[in-house]
Amino acid sequence: MFQTALLSNMGFDPRTEAASFEIASDQTVLIEDLLANKYDAVFVRTGVVESFVETGYLDPDAIAIFNEQQDDVFPYVRSTILYPEWFLVSQATTDPQLITAVQSAAFALPPDAAAAVDAQILGFGPPLDVTGVIEAMRAAAVPPYD
Repeated sequence: MFQTALLSNMGFDPRTEAASFEIASDQTVLIEDLLANKYDAVFVRTGVVESFVETGYLDPDAIAIFNEQQDDVFPYVRSTILYPEWFLVSQATTDPQLITAVQSAAFALPPDAAAAVDAQILGFGPPLDVTGVIEAMRAAAVPPYD
């Protein structure tokens, strides 16, 4: 969805203008297929390229990063703006004291805690502005913006 929004905002609708447009979940296969010229371009999760380069699996000179963005806030190169990834939500009827207690525990979770390591997260932070998510959903025409 976010990749579709990026391309759409740049004036290219991959749903109608690309020869093929596929969604895949195996990041390794995507990189292999890109290097084998099966695709002209692929989108992979943030950190995948750096991980593959670090392990020697990928020569960084073999690829080009589309719409490359880097800053001091986020340690990985990316093509899109930063989007909130995981939301911690509750039911509207949940006791507010319980919500506060769970939120406090989540914010206090250190990156080296077993739960954080198992979840492959660095922790939780205060809610971010979700305007970018809504705009991406509109650009990608996904429910409820379809």
